[in-house]
Amino acid sequence: MDDYAGDVPAPESPILEHRAKPGMELRTDKGAFPILDLAHDDCLIEMNGPGHLRGYADIFEGDKLKARCLIVMTEPEGSYVRCGFKRRTDVRDTPPVDFPL
Repeated sequence: MDDYAGDVPAPESPILEHRAKPGMELRTDKGAFPILDLAHDDCLIEMNGPGHLRGYADIFEGDKLKARCLIVMTEPEGSYVRCGFKRRTDVRDTPPVDFPL
């Protein structure tokens, strides 16, 4: 018997019940991809068709740049892709504390 309703994702689905934030996307030279889950060292994106991302990317929330990262590996998870970061640097609105003004 099927215990899942039509709206509820099955447990094997990589989509979490909460998205990182609506409107967040990963932008690369191959296009912009919606972010479904975001951690400091990786993110889960929705990617149509087969693909492999590698290199520099930017994380945007709407039109505001939030972080710059370097993607070193990707792993497909069904129609989604998990991107691992070698480096992720959050963008600041203010200079560092030790920066002389």
